[in-house]
Amino acid sequence: MGLFKEHTYDLSNAFPVKPGKRFASFFIDFSIVLVGASLLFLGAAPIARGTASYQQATAKVEEEIVYYNHYAEASGLVSFVDEEKTTRKSDEIIVIENINRAILWSYEKFGNAQYPDFVIEDGSETTRYGKASPENDSIAHFYTVYVPQEAEVSGTPILSFTSTPLAYVNSLYQSSFPAGMFRFDAVLMDENGHPTELPALHTDVSRALFCYMTDNTAEEMNAIYETGKAYFNNFYNAYSTMLTDAENSLIQNEPYYSTHYLAYREAIGAQAKCLNIALILSFFLSYLFLNLLPKFLFRNERTLGKLILGLGVITTEDEEPKWYLTFVHSLLLFIPYLAGITVAYMMPPFNGVFDGMMLPFIGNVSLAVILIGAFILTVINSISTLFTAQAQTLLEMSFKTKVMDEKSIGLIPDTEQSKK
Repeated sequence: MGLFKEHTYDLSNAFPVKPGKRFASFFIDFSIVLVGASLLFLGAAPIARGTASYQQATAKVEEEIVYYNHYAEASGLVSFVDEEKTTRKSDEIIVIENINRAILWSYEKFGNAQYPDFVIEDGSETTRYGKASPENDSIAHFYTVYVPQEAEVSGTPILSFTSTPLAYVNSLYQSSFPAGMFRFDAVLMDENGHPTELPALHTDVSRALFCYMTDNTAEEMNAIYETGKAYFNNFYNAYSTMLTDAENSLIQNEPYYSTHYLAYREAIGAQAKCLNIALILSFFLSYLFLNLLPKFLFRNERTLGKLILGLGVITTEDEEPKWYLTFVHSLLLFIPYLAGITVAYMMPPFNGVFDGMMLPFIGNVSLAVILIGAFILTVINSISTLFTAQAQTLLEMSFKTKVMDEKSIGLIPDTEQSKK
């Protein structure tokens, strides 16, 4: 059997390939193209990052990040671990700080007469951040201090309150946290019925949280460790959501949103477009050399996957396909290989972050939408293999070709076996 000779005669005496074997052949070819594209992208990515458009976008992104860091820090929602404001504290750290403030506020407000074993010593980690107050709690500071000040300066309020800002915060706490965590009935009111302080945690809740946060080894305290863990998760989830919602309102506030945030998103999109173009070109070149070229070398449109499994392509008139038909057919068959971009996003430099796929790529259409469209077209093209007599795809029917299984020569077809 000649490796570089046509096998038209043998293929004309073979049976159409079964869907399972067709898929196995595609999987082999897809894996080969994916490996080749990944290696090519290792060289293409640095080239893409070195282009003028990518460098300009990077400079703009860095400029907007610096601006936002200063803008957001004043709100109390964001803080940094360095004076240069380059390393932002994680939401987890911010939430933990506010849990400690809530514990201390409850302890100071209600005391420990109910639980004498619940003692917070001065200078402990719990007292490090102070007690929860409208000025000290991150969420309360944003709504009661920053939002009113920003409205006075800019004239454009981030949020309009139907009552006082502190009343809004109390209402927000009540709707965000599970029932039974805070003593809303104990909040002090002014002569107009408006709250003058934040709600405090129930003593048993703050005691359980304190146990969990300090990993207390006292026998009685250790018994409520798991309860404290549950309260911690409830507090963490609720407070994280409030932080996210508050920061979103900060981002959407004008004129920041139109002047800075949209410019930042546009720059991020320009970076992603450069890398996505490099990625697509890497896949296309890999496809040309590892899929299209073998079709001409091995004849009968035999890719490496088809060669391994003994498959080949002939026309419906049992002839070898013309070279120009093979070329055009193969260009159209590149569409399914675009799905490999999704796999590539799971590897460096993306490492599973798919944001670049979600940003506009062509006009306002993202790469993700294009890939979804490619997948749908692939399914539509392939589903006919299950129902046609020659197990042909729609493209194969259009080009009047069919994929045959050379290893089936001499075998009795399933239809004949069923007759016996």
